[in-house]
Amino acid sequence: MRPHPFVRVFAPRAIAVFGAGERESPGDLILRNVVAGGFEGPIHVVGEAAELPAGVRRCASLAELEGEVDLAIVAAPPASIPEIVGACAERHVAGAVIAASASGSVGPGEPDPDAAAALLAAARGGVRLLGPNSVGLARPDARLNATFTSGSASPGSIGLVSQSGALCATALDWAAAHRIGFSAVVSLGDALDVDFGEVLEYLALDPATKSVLLYVETLRAARPFLSGLRLAARLKPVVVVKAGRHGAGADGAPPASSDDAFDAALARAGAVRVESMDRMFAAARLLATPRPVSGNRLAVVTNARGPGLLAADRADELGVVVAPLADATRTALDALVPESARSNPLDLLGDADPARYRSAVELCLGDPNVDAVLAVLAPYARSLPAETADAVVAASRGGSKPIVACWMGEELVRSARARFVEARLPDFSSPEAAVDAFALLASHARNQRLLRQVPGPLAPDAIPHVDRARELVRAALARGHDRLTAAELRRLLAAVGIRDRDAAGQRVTGTELFVRVGRDALFGPVIRFGRASASGPGGEAVVALPPLDTAIIQTLVRTSRIASVFTAPGGMTAPEVAAFERTLWGLSAIVSELPELRELEIAPVVVSGDEVYASGARASVAPAVPEAGRYGHMAIHPYPTDVGERWRLPGGDTITVRPIRPEDAEMEASFVRNLSENARHFRFMIALRELTREMLIRFTQIDYDRELALVALVEREGKETQIAVARYARTDPETAHVAIVVADAWQGRGIGARLFRMLIAAARARGITRLEGEVLHENTSALALMERLGFSIRRDPESPDLCLIELGLAGR
Repeated sequence: MRPHPFVRVFAPRAIAVFGAGERESPGDLILRNVVAGGFEGPIHVVGEAAELPAGVRRCASLAELEGEVDLAIVAAPPASIPEIVGACAERHVAGAVIAASASGSVGPGEPDPDAAAALLAAARGGVRLLGPNSVGLARPDARLNATFTSGSASPGSIGLVSQSGALCATALDWAAAHRIGFSAVVSLGDALDVDFGEVLEYLALDPATKSVLLYVETLRAARPFLSGLRLAARLKPVVVVKAGRHGAGADGAPPASSDDAFDAALARAGAVRVESMDRMFAAARLLATPRPVSGNRLAVVTNARGPGLLAADRADELGVVVAPLADATRTALDALVPESARSNPLDLLGDADPARYRSAVELCLGDPNVDAVLAVLAPYARSLPAETADAVVAASRGGSKPIVACWMGEELVRSARARFVEARLPDFSSPEAAVDAFALLASHARNQRLLRQVPGPLAPDAIPHVDRARELVRAALARGHDRLTAAELRRLLAAVGIRDRDAAGQRVTGTELFVRVGRDALFGPVIRFGRASASGPGGEAVVALPPLDTAIIQTLVRTSRIASVFTAPGGMTAPEVAAFERTLWGLSAIVSELPELRELEIAPVVVSGDEVYASGARASVAPAVPEAGRYGHMAIHPYPTDVGERWRLPGGDTITVRPIRPEDAEMEASFVRNLSENARHFRFMIALRELTREMLIRFTQIDYDRELALVALVEREGKETQIAVARYARTDPETAHVAIVVADAWQGRGIGARLFRMLIAAARARGITRLEGEVLHENTSALALMERLGFSIRRDPESPDLCLIELGLAGR
């Protein structure tokens, strides 16, 4: 498997610094930080240097240097940057950090001429640019501090990626005071080239990074951001701080995207959002706790009524459920507390000793209505804070549910908090902060469930409805209309199972909701729904990014902050909830397949029995952007239903080919496990018996926008069995890396060739113009297949055991 292209940038063998001629300039500061950080490779200064530290070599130009240079630090005047980047391209430098002083005035639109020329020069030579307006890059475990901040990062396991250089400097100072270390610190600056998506992809696969923190101000494109974010969040916790939630965007411009759409995108990506830097670091540590949360039902165990009520109030504000305890739990509490106290919050009274705490916590952890326990202690005169902390820690051992602690006060509970730190139980000083922490854990668990859902192909009976809706919308556009008429609206809504309330012939009563489908400037189609008010849409809305499937819709409907609306006490029966969920699924299919549908509002939506009615609606349409492709209007690429085949082999076996899905993980693991040692060696080029968890997630939970894996299947004993897989992954917008492996028993029957031709066709249809890869020289059968498919083959000059394959798709 190829190393990630950023390896040379994040772990350079040699560094060249441009623009260090003035004392205290960014270039001079970066040079001194690189030296002070103990970087072990050659350090070169190109041009003048205000001061040449010991061991640093100076030269007049990059061309004079001997040996490889992986990373360039460019702090030179803006006009000189294109020439410097061009020189880096000629020397095959992997990356260049464009420091703050190196950028001209770059507004929210197109880059200035110098920046544009630098980008063009970099693209010609494969140089990746970090910046402009970047304060640099730090990789503490590699002893790399190529920043011009006053502080340095200690080694650790947190990856920090920020658009703001000021926040990077502040975070380093804050983290040093709190003894927090980093695996990497990346200042993106204006992100002219390298942006969040690619850095997230690198950190996702970086073994030194255990969690990722992002500071986001603006995004240029949703697809690359969500692609990298979804990959990273599948493998490790990702915490996001987003600035500009309420105010204007850059230079006073309005925000490009709504804040609730950004939240919905984070939810589908499996990340969590916090409001401040200190909460960002606290969240990273909290999410690293060994016991994950499975739901949002909290039991509060306390020795004082007041803190318990504060916790319950905060839980209600955040949508956390302080659940009633099960009857069996209440009965078991008889020996601990009086009947009046056997509720949630559970008041153990002021004389509660460690044994009472331990028993109560253990009972609550065993309650089927509880997902986690918040243990609160107020330091009464008779309290034993440290001993009670030990009891709570003991109660946590061997269990699968998390405990959050809140030992209130300071001096009297200091030693107790040390017990919690040692046991890796999160501890907070106030009930509200503790509930905030649990809400974060519950939100992360919910978002992870959303992330794992990949909406499958449309059901066959849904396709005619989508086709009818497409014909209707395109006919309206052909007549020059930008809004659908009342008659067209009725037909459009009928396509997703919504009946016209006025045409029902009788007074229809039921729960009144609203649904709005809009087009966000960044994230594309957004679906909002909630309870309708007397004057139309009102109250809090649930926000979702399509495509949606049943599992995603049920999670949104039943775990949102307005989940009570969709319950019997809220006025809806189970059949009514199911009917509304079917409607949301139909609307998701329509907006996913019809880029021409720009806006649709239905208010009110009346749900009665198992039918859904519309009492008022409006819709706007506009021509689709031709070059955007079928799903170019969406931030999350749906499951590619357009790729797949079935054929019969001469021996009678039927082969089915389709894109891989997350639920194929066990099948993929078994496939690799059952390959011969030789076949695994040819595919992975390392000694490998089993796919690691990270590899399995990476291979099956893929982003269909930038990669595709086609699995060939046969049916054995009523179950799909994988016999081959071919995949590509984009390395840039026009190039993709390819690989294929066929099970030993199925080789030589034409399966690999047919599968690879399908992969080539799919790549071409998605705008990829070049395929490349590596094949071991001893793998003669694979090389013969590549030659038959038209690939050029040459020996790798750096690795004689490898052959490099390449196929141009333009004009084929």
